[in-house]
Amino acid sequence: MTPAVHRSDGAPGINVMVGGKMGSGGMTVAQPLDVFVEPSEAARVAAEITLLFRDEGSREQRTKNRLAFLIRDWGIDRFRSCLEQRWGPPLEVAQQDARTSSQTDHLGVHPQRLPGLDSVGLCFPTGRLTSENLDGLARLADTYGNGELRLTTGQNVILINVDRAKTAELLREPLLKEFQPDAHPFFRGLVTCTGTDYCNLALIETKSIGKSLAGSMAKQFPLGVPANMYWSGCPAGCGNHHAADIGFQAAKARVNGEIVDDVSIFVGGRTGTDARPGEKIMESVPVAVLGEVAPVILKNLETLRNLRRDHETKERIVMVPAVSAA
Repeated sequence: MTPAVHRSDGAPGINVMVGGKMGSGGMTVAQPLDVFVEPSEAARVAAEITLLFRDEGSREQRTKNRLAFLIRDWGIDRFRSCLEQRWGPPLEVAQQDARTSSQTDHLGVHPQRLPGLDSVGLCFPTGRLTSENLDGLARLADTYGNGELRLTTGQNVILINVDRAKTAELLREPLLKEFQPDAHPFFRGLVTCTGTDYCNLALIETKSIGKSLAGSMAKQFPLGVPANMYWSGCPAGCGNHHAADIGFQAAKARVNGEIVDDVSIFVGGRTGTDARPGEKIMESVPVAVLGEVAPVILKNLETLRNLRRDHETKERIVMVPAVSAA
């Protein structure tokens, strides 16, 4: 669901999109359903879409048990018509999209709408927290705010309702030296799946490898590059690697008779108003050589972002010396 405003009177509401997914064959961008609902109706329309999928979706294959595949088989018009029959009165057509192209990671200090209050977003690279970290966050939330925290899709944490008179003191807290509100771009744009530590589907330990590469790139590019890096430990895509500026999908490869961690690399993925999946530009790249590969990608990123499926264009950009994965 995306924010919208009614063209007749500017009233806020929601346009509905359906069928987006990750994994199970790659990223599929959600399609507009051409439906507008008032905020009070959002929960009901979401429930009706869920129930429609429950009743009509495939149960034959686990990998096909997704709304995206029902939309593909039916087409968006049939799906909308069936939803409208369940809904009752005619569904109103989509109204003006209120989204912007800008995105934010919510890190740093930001004034809230209520006077005298700030939010302070903290970078927790790869989102891994210990019990000590959580105790520390709870203390900060109680001391400087109202005891509440928010978690972001970028695997970071926001302290909310911070008394502005205490914000400067909060920024001097020792925990904020480790989990910084002004972290380097390569850390604030880093997302990983759980990895082999806690997932039996993952093929590599994404979190430590992702943090190590981000640290290495931060040293080589002190000012950063406007890019995020997402890691998935297997084709299921839980790290949303298809939706990143640079995405890594883990695998295993045999190099010189030895099984090693390796990745396929995608570029140009994004969500939002111009959503599209990333394009694979390299595969079977051993993790051990990513320190050589990543700087070349970053230097060519603006060109690579705009590639579609132009194979010849891809081959004109020399990435790294060929690596045998036989």
